[in-house]
Amino acid sequence: RVLRVARSARATERGDVHPLTALPALLPEADVVILSTPLTEQTRGLVDAEFLARLKDGALLVNVARGPVVDTEALLA
Repeated sequence: RVLRVARSARATERGDVHPLTALPALLPEADVVILSTPLTEQTRGLVDAEFLARLKDGALLVNVARGPVVDTEALLA
């Protein structure tokens, strides 16, 4: 199952797109999280310690976005 998150919710032919505000509740279900977002003030540091703590053990984080979307210190902690 693939879940998609964007700035705002919408329905598409491929299924629902969840709003960014739903992301914290979706993270504990994820086996893989793929980041493909532009770097903006809203996304800078999006992946912080709280984000990472919500991931289940063994979840894979793939960042194809700009580096500053991920708080490197939180990732390495």
